[in-house]
Amino acid sequence: MQITTQQFQELVAQQNYQQETNTLKLTRRLAKSKLTAITQQLCQQFQAAVDAGYLVDAQVEISGLPCPVTASLQTGIINLPLQDSAKLSHFFAAEEKRTVTANLVVVSEAINASGLRIDQVIADASQIMTAQATVQDLLTTNLQQIIDHCDHPAKSATNEA
Repeated sequence: MQITTQQFQELVAQQNYQQETNTLKLTRRLAKSKLTAITQQLCQQFQAAVDAGYLVDAQVEISGLPCPVTASLQTGIINLPLQDSAKLSHFFAAEEKRTVTANLVVVSEAINASGLRIDQVIADASQIMTAQATVQDLLTTNLQQIIDHCDHPAKSATNEA
């Protein structure tokens, strides 16, 4: 899927993209079966939207951990969350065509100092179903990091410095 920077920014500004919201209750054990199921669901929602020609923000609100977490599988053209799409003009010309990517955006006060982490999952969003394992691995790693930071905030802050 190709899109110009300007088209991308306009669609996001008008909130003309698919939004899916899911919920998941986890414990510190991070049940692999639950993570597999939610990853598959997010990827399927994402793929359906992209196949229909839409940008997408498929998110899961995760409860049961020491800190609240929201993880989103989002379309992008660079590793910026959708809410920062206005900044794209700093990187690309308005008419520059870009391939739409898939990014995993994790928001939690305990993920890092900014409270947000973004990882590109795959360079072509239309191929998200081939990257389910990558999405699950990134999500699991980020959730474990959040748990570790909540359990040992002083140690984690020292390690990040």
